[in-house]
Amino acid sequence: MSSHIKNMEEAARRRREARQGRRGGSSDGEGQPATGAEVELRPGELPTGPPPKARPQPFTPDLIPEPVAVEATGDLSPDEAEDLRQCERAFANADEAEWMRGKAAHAVRDRRLYRPRTWPDYCEEVLGESESEVNRMIQEWPIGAMITQIWVTPRPTPASHRRALLPLVDLYGLEATARGYVLLRTWAAENNERVTATVLTAMVDQRQLAGAKPQDEPLPVTQFLERKKTKALERGRSVPPQPAAPKQEGPPLPPSTPAPERQETPSGTPQRETEHPPAPDDSTPHADTSTEEPSEIIDAEIVDDSLATGVRQAMQDAREGIEGKLRGADPDLLKTIISLGEEITSAAREELTQRGESARP
Repeated sequence: MSSHIKNMEEAARRRREARQGRRGGSSDGEGQPATGAEVELRPGELPTGPPPKARPQPFTPDLIPEPVAVEATGDLSPDEAEDLRQCERAFANADEAEWMRGKAAHAVRDRRLYRPRTWPDYCEEVLGESESEVNRMIQEWPIGAMITQIWVTPRPTPASHRRALLPLVDLYGLEATARGYVLLRTWAAENNERVTATVLTAMVDQRQLAGAKPQDEPLPVTQFLERKKTKALERGRSVPPQPAAPKQEGPPLPPSTPAPERQETPSGTPQRETEHPPAPDDSTPHADTSTEEPSEIIDAEIVDDSLATGVRQAMQDAREGIEGKLRGADPDLLKTIISLGEEITSAAREELTQRGESARP
């Protein structure tokens, strides 16, 4: 028997033991009582305090089932449901680890723990990112942390979403912005809608123009539906009936949860929106799309390259003699140029990632 097969069997055995422990203890009935189980007291003995709270169990790689292809149909078995739960725990764990990475980089930078190297060298050598990318990650981690603290059953929060929310933090603060985003994403999931970075950016821009009012919701569902309708009309498509917008009532924050410090907000550039494709005509052989997920279709399938070509040409024109154009410019203006260039680079990289293509030339 190969060592790989032995490792697979050992990992499966550990998962079975973990499941048995959550159901009330080990299979032989020995060992410590299960978490949350009542401990039997001796005659005449009184409880000395509140029952111990369940300690959260750490997520470890061995909890992820092996990716072995199987022929399975029908409902999930209890073991399969548990495997799915562990996989989804991995997704949530990765989302949380992302903002933790930003917080760690923030600590290294502000505490100057990168000495004796320079900060740009540390970013390149240790984090494998440019200084601008790491600084962007530092700016985004507080809103990412607040979202994971509010969202009870979180879904992945794309980096483009966190970036789009940064201007809203200056208007409403971290807590209100994160709660508004969670409410919007929760409503969208319940109504089979998808919140794209472009629509989110447009909503934030509209909020900035309107000004912040304490009684207003940061990201109301009604505004999301209006933006979606506007984009559909701009593309000459019929607008399907929209679900009713619910009243915005946010989930309470844990009282003991400290809010991360607010970070400086970079100037944002709207990104292209991921749109739904037009509904197929009933006369076509593939008119029934009830089992498909049209919201996952990426821009490249419904948008031509004319806009992207224009962006490339404008950047090529601006690059000619760039050193002389920037010499002696105001520092704030140079910082704005850097931020805009990074936004364009990030948007292009994200588009390639969605298509499963490498960002290398």
